[in-house]
Amino acid sequence: MKTFDLSLKKRTKTGKSAAKKLRAEEKVLCEIYGNGRNIHCYGDYVPFQKAIYTPDVYLFNLNIEGEKLQAVIQEVQFHPVTDRLLHVDFIEVDKKKPVKVSLPVELTGSSVGVMRGGKLRQLKRKLTVEGIVNDLPETIKIDISKLDVGHSLKVADLSMEGINFLDPKQTVIVNIGASRATQKAE
Repeated sequence: MKTFDLSLKKRTKTGKSAAKKLRAEEKVLCEIYGNGRNIHCYGDYVPFQKAIYTPDVYLFNLNIEGEKLQAVIQEVQFHPVTDRLLHVDFIEVDKKKPVKVSLPVELTGSSVGVMRGGKLRQLKRKLTVEGIVNDLPETIKIDISKLDVGHSLKVADLSMEGINFLDPKQTVIVNIGASRATQKAE
């Protein structure tokens, strides 16, 4: 899993007025949950942009005024009109306990069905998985080279060591549909 270093500061005041003041100063509010504690903090907007507005999933190395811990993002809140980042919730990671994350799906290979004129449809871009942080890959790589027209891959067809897929087993990830060219050829 990719890592991202981030420096944060603890908030001394909480509430609407304190949050409004920090957001006016281009700060992003954060909550860190886990291990029986809850930490209110904030950080600069620019580093968050590099980590949030990307399909990648990161393990964050957080430095909160000298206290270091690792966390993953649980939830991100955006402004409803401007889509500006407002708030990030982190879950502290214990290296011995499994963690839930949504990993991006990466398709590899050239599908037989696509070469015959079929249409590739990727229905899931991310899959929710559970596993130990050190065992999680950066992406879930799926080989589609054996898929023909009318075939699909479901979550039930996937298996990776040390990873438990949490999406429903019948969820279709990718399929090869018939296009007009393949229908005429048949």
